[in-house]
Amino acid sequence: WSSNFRDLNASITRMATLAPGGRIDLKTVHTEIERLNKIWYHKKENRTHHLEDIHIIPKDLDPFDQIQLSYAVNICKSSNSMAEAGRKLYAFSRKAKSTPNDSDRLRKYLQKFGISWEDIKNSV
Repeated sequence: WSSNFRDLNASITRMATLAPGGRIDLKTVHTEIERLNKIWYHKKENRTHHLEDIHIIPKDLDPFDQIQLSYAVNICKSSNSMAEAGRKLYAFSRKAKSTPNDSDRLRKYLQKFGISWEDIKNSV
């Protein structure tokens, strides 16, 4: 298991919910394993992005902040607009807001590190 206990609990709950007749069978387990492998493989693939390739990320950040910022920058690079990038990055938390402004949230987050949308788009 390459995740945390909460994810294990969620996985078991998902299998119990989706299992035919409320009983977890082998097919349900194999389906869940396939789903998890796709997620874990995708995460592993994303970790291969080297921070050195992204020249706009400050080098004097804690490793956690570097990884988080690197992820956000990569989402921005693959998006056509700041609004699209914001929707991708804040997909879950935006549901709790009455008036979500994902572009503004993203702009403020990047600004914390001295980075602008233009900086990211010019670095492609």
